[in-house]
Amino acid sequence: MSIENIQKKRFLETIYKMYYALGSDPSDSEISNLYGRYFARFSPGSSLNVPYEDLNSQSKIDQDTLNRIMVHIIYNVDVLYESFYDQSEEL
Repeated sequence: MSIENIQKKRFLETIYKMYYALGSDPSDSEISNLYGRYFARFSPGSSLNVPYEDLNSQSKIDQDTLNRIMVHIIYNVDVLYESFYDQSEEL
């Protein structure tokens, strides 16, 4: 599976899980709106931008900033791993 397809699948799974965990059933228009806004900001098939510049802007590192950077890195590596795994399984 391509990186783009993995990202799209994970986004949809996450959105549906969030709605169902809150006890509501999302409409197609809500999903479409969230999907469009997310992928307008984060291009599918590309890695998430890791905001390293946030580390240089302050002398003291904020815990939330560091966590956001780590989440972006872990997500990128996990998607890449899943893509490589799927491609190696195809071979």
